[in-house]
Amino acid sequence: MKCILMSLFVWASTVQAQTYYYYKGKKIGIALDSTKCTVFRDTPPLLLHSAGSDVGKNWNVVEKDSIKILQARNSSLPSDILAIEPVLFPSETPVSRLFYVKLKSECDTLFLKTFAEENGCKVERQVEQMPLWYVLSTSLHSAGNSIEMSNRCFETGRVADVDPGFMFDFQPDCIDEPAWNTNSLWNLQAVNGCDAWEITKGDSNIVVAVLDTGVEPNHVELPRVLDGYDAMTGGKANVYYKVDANHSKYIKYHGTIVAGMIAAAQNGKYTSGISPNVTLLPISHNLESSETLSEELATGISWAWRNGAHIINNSWGDGAGVYYDVLHSALLEEAIHDAMNEGRNGFGSIVTFASGNHNFINYPAYANDSIICVGSINPQIRN
Repeated sequence: MKCILMSLFVWASTVQAQTYYYYKGKKIGIALDSTKCTVFRDTPPLLLHSAGSDVGKNWNVVEKDSIKILQARNSSLPSDILAIEPVLFPSETPVSRLFYVKLKSECDTLFLKTFAEENGCKVERQVEQMPLWYVLSTSLHSAGNSIEMSNRCFETGRVADVDPGFMFDFQPDCIDEPAWNTNSLWNLQAVNGCDAWEITKGDSNIVVAVLDTGVEPNHVELPRVLDGYDAMTGGKANVYYKVDANHSKYIKYHGTIVAGMIAAAQNGKYTSGISPNVTLLPISHNLESSETLSEELATGISWAWRNGAHIINNSWGDGAGVYYDVLHSALLEEAIHDAMNEGRNGFGSIVTFASGNHNFINYPAYANDSIICVGSINPQIRN
């Protein structure tokens, strides 16, 4: 048994052990995860620590180290373990202990039986409604994993085709939003949004202030928007800065876009925010240069934490970090400091700023070490 286990762990010495499988007679290169494996058991209880949520009735994906530890403690593996198979990298797709073989003729069943016996495999059954296809299984005593056995069978030249048992996940995506289904929300996928939403989607009692160009009122994706504050006039209302009657101003949808990225509802309409259940508090400003800009933004941040904001989001900055660590506003920085120390009834509000769209960090994102500075990536470099 120890020899069997050693061979199982030698097949991948790096995180991406390269191998291949046959698809319609052609070799297709794939990578195996050297840190995980798929354990198949004869009984449903799973006693090994799972590496993820891939838990089925008689199998689960586990860290290979847990197999080593279990074997070391007991000198042998539990008798109900049927097989240990690979996991694909980076998709974490489990590989079944079953593989499929298509015979060239119904007369070749004797060859299949002989192949199975010589390689420690078993012919399980014929595939229903597809008489030339047969199901074979591996075990701890097989000459290799199911991919290797499938390859070896095809390389005899005696069969028409093979199919290793990749355990695809054909369940619907974790949310049913048009933007998600067209891969437009690759950013949420890149940060493992589905896994995060299994823990929480936010809470309506959490108030996120969005100091920006205002939030479009009555937007179908933003059902929880409080009455906000206009930092330019001091009015206690959400002012939506977009475009005047003669279209002389630049259209400013920025605040609504930012609000949607934070809290767009998962309602099947268009998109989803990273935290769709939180409540938004708009703090409006057109963000254009003016004599009173620092004063107004400082007032907006102060109003936010004094009126219940747990988080204050600021997706703006001085423009490409041109004056990095040179120009400062003591007034604005004191407002930020006070928010992070006095907000949430003395526990401190969380303050976030955009790092910017260039190669330098925008001001005031770097003005305080406690600011959460948020960067971004694009689809080409997300992996």
